[in-house]
Amino acid sequence: MDLSKIEFVELDSQATVTQAVLKGDVDLGINFLTFRDGAEKQGLVPVSQLDAEDEWPDYICCRLFTTRDKLKANREAYVDALKANIEAYSLLENDKEAAEKAARQGIDLDDDAYQKQVYQYGHLGLSPNPDRKNTKAFFQAMVDIGYSKGNVNIDDYIDTTVFEDALNELIKENPDNKTYQALKAESESTNKSSNKNSSDK
Repeated sequence: MDLSKIEFVELDSQATVTQAVLKGDVDLGINFLTFRDGAEKQGLVPVSQLDAEDEWPDYICCRLFTTRDKLKANREAYVDALKANIEAYSLLENDKEAAEKAARQGIDLDDDAYQKQVYQYGHLGLSPNPDRKNTKAFFQAMVDIGYSKGNVNIDDYIDTTVFEDALNELIKENPDNKTYQALKAESESTNKSSNKNSSDK
């Protein structure tokens, strides 16, 4: 395909992408899988589904972020938030029924939509591991295609210690949890820093 003949339009939200296709403003839209069900209900038809894991094993998506000042001022709250995130991930991995019940407390989805989005539409990357290694690889990919200028050292903007502290606290509370142990091993292989002082950034 001659990419020079394609005009790429970046819109402000996933919902806007769906509306642009419905209105005929664009010929084709790319959306997150969580918007697929809604798009289909409005009459759109998926012509392909890209499972990122097939193209990029350990693909990362949706990193959590904050400012240095906020983290410094209230670090304990961020550790607690990550503990909740890790516990939710463990629940999703080990008790689908309880995870769905918990999800329904904050998300208004019918049974079919929930099952499709969480379990049937390919790999949904929900690991709470910040994954420095693949975050850096993704950043470099954005530089390589010209989306980012890459004029910063991305290591300076990644702090994995909040996740590590949260995980260590949970392991101390429940050392037999296999999900926690798997995340620990994953973290040890993906969160090493090339900067000695990166945790202070």
